[in-house]
Formats: sequence, C-alpha cells, structure tokens
Amino acid sequence: MLKSFANELKKTREEAGITLEGVSAKTRIDIKFLKALERGDVHFLPELYVKAFVKQYAKVIGLDADETLQRFLLAKDGKTLPGKEDETVDSEIVETGTEDQESQGQKQEDKKKKLLVYSVSVLIALIAVVLIYFLFVKDKENNIVVEKPFDEVLLDTPKRFVNEEVAQLPEENSPINIEELTLTLTNNDSGDSAWIFVVMDNKTSREFLLFPKTSQSFKAKSNFKFTLGNSGVIDLKINSEKIEFNKKRGAVRYYKLDKNGLERIYTPPQINQE
Repeated sequence: MLKSFANELKKTREEAGITLEGVSAKTRIDIKFLKALERGDVHFLPELYVKAFVKQYAKVIGLDADETLQRFLLAKDGKTLPGKEDETVDSEIVETGTEDQESQGQKQEDKKKKLLVYSVSVLIALIAVVLIYFLFVKDKENNIVVEKPFDEVLLDTPKRFVNEEVAQLPEENSPINIEELTLTLTNNDSGDSAWIFVVMDNKTSREFLLFPKTSQSFKAKSNFKFTLGNSGVIDLKINSEKIEFNKKRGAVRYYKLDKNGLERIYTPPQINQE
C-alpha cells in the first residue's frame, strides 16, 4: 500500500508540473529524502520527521496536508486507501450493445495485444529506473551523506536518534516572575531542520518543522511543554531572555517551562498532561 501511495504522490507532482528540485526549494527538505518518500521508503528518518515531510510535500503539490497524512498512515498500516482501489476495468470493452460476435472477438484480441505491449513497456521502464538508481543516484546520495555528518547519523542509526540517553542531568533553572510567558525557538543552523511540538497551558498544541535560520514564538499564561527534535540546533528565549540548556545535535529531548524556570522531562508532552 505504501508503494501505491508513493506512486500517487509522484504522479500528482508530475501532473502539476513541479520538479523534485522545486519541492526541495520550497520545503527545504533534502532532495534525497523526497526521492525516498516517492519510492515508498519511510524508514529513512524517525516517523515524526516523515509525517512532517509528508504534510509539507502535500502542500507544495496542491494536496490537502491533513488528508494526505491520514492516507499515508493508512497505507503504512497496509490498509486500502479510501477511494483509491485499483481500477482494472478496460474502458475499450464498454460499448453499447449492438455489436456482433466478430466485433467483440476483435476487441478482445486488441485488448490482449495492448496489455502485452503495456506489460513489456512497464518492465523496460522498471529496469531503466533500477539501472539509473544504481549507476547515478545511489552514488550521489552517498556523497551527500558523507558531506553531512548529521544526515549520516539519521540514515545509519535512526534508533540512536530517537532513543537518546535518558540520564537525568540537572538543567539550569531560574524563576521567571512575569505575568505572561513568550517562548521563542530559533534554529541557528545553516543546513539542518528541527521537528518541534509545543503544548501551551496544557490546552493547545502546535507541531511543525523549524527550518534553518528561522524562528517561531508562542504565548502562554502559565507553562509550556515541548519536544525538540535535533535539539542541538535550537536556541531558546523566554520573554526575550536567552535560556541556556543541555542540548545535543541529533537528539530528541523534552522540556517543561513555566514561571519557575526550565525543567527537562523524560516523556513526550501531551495536551491535558500534568
């Protein structure tokens, strides 16, 4: 099902006249990840990143982001995508019924010939794609990984990226005596994005990719809880005051921030979570 979902994404992009380079330029997602997504390979990154990439990709090619994400999740679980069952009825057989037996037999023969030609064409195309991948694309992807140590970590050891060490180290914690809290997250890196999930006052949440050299700000009355994917590229400010914290490139970490200061937590934050 994932392969069918991926082929559909690629077909929609091509029909819209959008290149992979164009998608990469608008989303700032590395083109090798986009190629993997269009192959149905969703093991190149942790699922949190893949979900964010699917939504960003869908927006650029003109699809509804939330609907596309739901269809991706169904396909990942091996379920049939709603409204996308395989269509196997040959349109050339559907004719109004006054044709004689000879005409019907000719149509069946033509159908078999076209099916044979189509099958051979598909086989040749698949062979060509495999050859192109191994002769050109694969080497280029390997070169990109060598040039980006963080990408190498994501591709070679995704479990270490997700299951980061959980030794409970103390964080700097200074009280904040201000009525309203404004949290600002800044990605100061020049190449890597970070996945962010923020819960405000245990009531509302926001999930997004923080691209290189960009910032996002949020307001809350009493507290924030948030996940930093790739925490090493993130800087934090509360009410314009920079907060120093124990961060690490490629690591997923969870924090709570309120008027008592910053506290590291060890479970993913959720709405209505105490």
